[in-house]
Amino acid sequence: RAYAQLSDDKQASRVVEALSGPGARFKIELFKVPERKRYRQGRDTSKTVFVGNLPFDITEQELHDAFSKIGSVQSVRLVYDKERKELKGFGFVEFDEVESVQQAIAEFKDLELHGKRLRVSAAEYALGEDRSAKGGDGD
Repeated sequence: RAYAQLSDDKQASRVVEALSGPGARFKIELFKVPERKRYRQGRDTSKTVFVGNLPFDITEQELHDAFSKIGSVQSVRLVYDKERKELKGFGFVEFDEVESVQQAIAEFKDLELHGKRLRVSAAEYALGEDRSAKGGDGD
């Protein structure tokens, strides 16, 4: 089996027409992939940092406490593997103020928690929203 993801329904229809017909050696089926809910939907990511390389035993409260030293934290979200129910090693911290993002990136570039050095960058950059944003990895 092979799968192709096409940008829109019209393009998919053209591909099916081109590959179908007399003598076709393919069985082509169209299906729509349900849209995944993304973290950024309905959120202001300009106030959010991506935190990577998290220790697997960290809690949201520990992350909240650490980042509260920078500014007022609105929310913390750790990302878990749905099947194994284990932390994936990254999460997001949302501040009340946009200014706290750059301060967290600058001040926490060498932060260690549970013996692991965290990677902190703007969530917009980590999520691919704004490639001009600079992260904490020396970008």
